[in-house]
Amino acid sequence: MNSTGIGAAGGVGKAVAEWIVEGEPTMDLWPVDIRRFGAGQNSKRYLRDRIRESLGWLYKLPYPCMERKTGRNLKCSPLYPQLEAVGASFGEKLGWERANWFAERGGRFNSSTRLV
Repeated sequence: MNSTGIGAAGGVGKAVAEWIVEGEPTMDLWPVDIRRFGAGQNSKRYLRDRIRESLGWLYKLPYPCMERKTGRNLKCSPLYPQLEAVGASFGEKLGWERANWFAERGGRFNSSTRLV
C-alpha cells in the first residue's frame, strides 16, 4: 500500500472480508493487484531503487512530464533506437519505455517529427 497506511485500512478490510465471505470483492482490485507487475519489477535492485524514489514522490508537487528516474529501460520496443534518434523524450509505464514527446536537436519541442 506504499505509505497509505491507515487511510486505506477501511477499504482493504472491506475488500478482504467480501472476498472471504462472498468469494470475491464488490470492487475491482486490479489497480492494487500484485499480478499486474512483470518479472523485471520483481528484482531486488528495482524494488530497492523504486521504493526509495516512491517515498519521496509522496510529497513532491506534480508537474507535466514528471517521470521516474529508477527502474528505466526494462522493456524497449524495437523502435526505441529510431525514436531516440529523432529526439524522443521517453517516459515509463509498467517497465515499458514510451515516447512522450519529440524535440529537435538543441532541445526545441517539435510536435510534427515524422518517423521515416
